[in-house]
Amino acid sequence: MIDGVLNVRDLGGHRAYGQEIRRGLILRTAALDKLTEQGAASLAELGLRTVIDLRTAEERDADPNAVAEYPQLEGVRQIPLPLVEDFEGMPDSAIGSYLFMLERSGGSLVTAIRLLAEPEALPAIVHCAAGKDRTGLVIALLLSWLGVDYAVIEADYLASNEGLGETLRYPAKPEALAAVFDGVRERYESIEEFFEEHGFRETERVALRRTLLKYDFDPDR
Repeated sequence: MIDGVLNVRDLGGHRAYGQEIRRGLILRTAALDKLTEQGAASLAELGLRTVIDLRTAEERDADPNAVAEYPQLEGVRQIPLPLVEDFEGMPDSAIGSYLFMLERSGGSLVTAIRLLAEPEALPAIVHCAAGKDRTGLVIALLLSWLGVDYAVIEADYLASNEGLGETLRYPAKPEALAAVFDGVRERYESIEEFFEEHGFRETERVALRRTLLKYDFDPDR
């Protein structure tokens, strides 16, 4: 889909509140350090405006995104937003690391989605190194908050196992994603409460849903 980039998926086509999410507005990917000229042309054709990079500073320094190398992407805003500053103290298991980030990085998880709600932010890419775990958390929470069925969210999350091909080291597992939503329910009354607790405003909620959903969105639903 984007030459030189693994694990690419468009959130468009999923249904929320009986409506379809628009295509070409939010993509989830692995890192963009191997983006090719052909891939850059595809992103320019998409009209890419924003890249949200969830990796640590050390990861960004080791494998910098190649977006700035291509003149056709000169105006793209690249936003570093590490979900963790480093991996010290993070549990080895997927479930443990996900709950660690949910507990320690809730503000950053929500900030990633708030950035998508800003005027002129879309189309946008959200990515980490593999586009599986940190990106998976952000996208799963976003899709749930939009009203996408959990079975669809799970299928999107597990698609990283195929999207990473031979580079896959640790497969995405459904129980890890389930632990995240169990954790949200244990700590908050709902996904909406989680977002509100971390500063997501009603105006942002309405603006993003109106942008993403294909038909008119009723903010009172």
